[in-house]
Amino acid sequence: MMLTPQEVLQQQKIRGDTVVAIGAAYTANPTGQEHIKIATDAASNIYAYDYLRVMFKPTLASDVQFRPNPQDALSYFVGHSDHIAGAPGIHMEDTGFAVKPWSSVVFHNHGIYCSGDICDAMGVYDFTDANINNVTTVEYTFGYKKFPGGNIRIFLHHSSLPFQPAR
Repeated sequence: MMLTPQEVLQQQKIRGDTVVAIGAAYTANPTGQEHIKIATDAASNIYAYDYLRVMFKPTLASDVQFRPNPQDALSYFVGHSDHIAGAPGIHMEDTGFAVKPWSSVVFHNHGIYCSGDICDAMGVYDFTDANINNVTTVEYTFGYKKFPGGNIRIFLHHSSLPFQPAR
């Protein structure tokens, strides 16, 4: 059950498209539930929460730096209690990274290394703001694993903004 770099590229496209879809659904109906459904599905279909402990360090998290369960990921993607009132694992610092909205997410891999059913990918990805067309570049390291049945999930996610030295 080998995982290939091509499969990682496909998973990266799916993740990027999902982030865009969450924001588009929120923009279309901010009080609806479609963006929450897409984000909830992403926690199961993109991340390995159903299989093992996920190590998720999102880009814009400082008070609660790690998101080890699907509720924590949902809070990060769609925002704190305004969107998921009463859900465990919600964090007041979360403004909804995926509801920004973004018009595109493009991965630029520095490298992909695969061994058996695991691949690591490192690089930068560009998020294009759907409202003003600005691009935010984020550094990342992701770990992917292929599980029985061919399901490929992210088990390691570390994202950060590039270092800005004092001038």
